[in-house]
Amino acid sequence: MIGGSFGGSSCGTIDANTITNNTGYGVRIDGSNLVVATSNTITGNHTGGVEIRNGSTLNTIGGNTTALGNSISGNTGFGVRVDGSQGDEIGFNAIVDTVAEVVGSH
Repeated sequence: MIGGSFGGSSCGTIDANTITNNTGYGVRIDGSNLVVATSNTITGNHTGGVEIRNGSTLNTIGGNTTALGNSISGNTGFGVRVDGSQGDEIGFNAIVDTVAEVVGSH
């Protein structure tokens, strides 16, 4: 889900969206696998930009080229946060005015 949780699913794609001004994270991947988020503008979200958590595996934020990267900026909290997930890939992204955090396994 854009502007909320993408939970308990597999094989989702979040591509070429503007995700802004949500009360939580712009994108939350929660217990999901094989979710790919590319070419998005994720800005001004109140908890943070992107969070991957709760046993999620093999998700990709950004791509293997700058053209597939996300623009992640101006979020309160973290730009990208990974907590309790494994095998996730953080590819090319422009992360500005926010920070990235990896907690636990990754």
